[in-house]
Amino acid sequence: MEEAGQAGAKAAIVVSGGFAEVGRSDIEEGLVKSARRHGVRVLGPNCIGVYSAFNGLDTMFLLAEKAGRPPPGPIAFLSPVMTAVLDWAAGEGIGVRMAVNFGNRSDVTESDFLRHLGEVEEVKAVALYHEGFR
Repeated sequence: MEEAGQAGAKAAIVVSGGFAEVGRSDIEEGLVKSARRHGVRVLGPNCIGVYSAFNGLDTMFLLAEKAGRPPPGPIAFLSPVMTAVLDWAAGEGIGVRMAVNFGNRSDVTESDFLRHLGEVEEVKAVALYHEGFR
């Protein structure tokens, strides 16, 4: 995170696990502290990240053959079970603007994306599957 911040990154997606979800909140807190020192926002850790049918951003580590990718459309999905949601949407031909998996929600949360998506004219609906509030 130090190197990313020093290089000028404004955001980071941490897909790696081994943080608070396994009792290592100290490592996760250090990650966020380093990010904040450099003005970097963090999605994750322990997440799949983001899929955007419009700009090609796809941080999912599963090949499209294993978990389908839906076409562009007006819906945003915020869910901890992203691969299943995207595979279902692709199979049903449901168009997606963006899909986000938050992992541990150490910094960026569903609320951040809901605020952002409220300003995206192309998004007509947001589907949120939520396992709990912080």
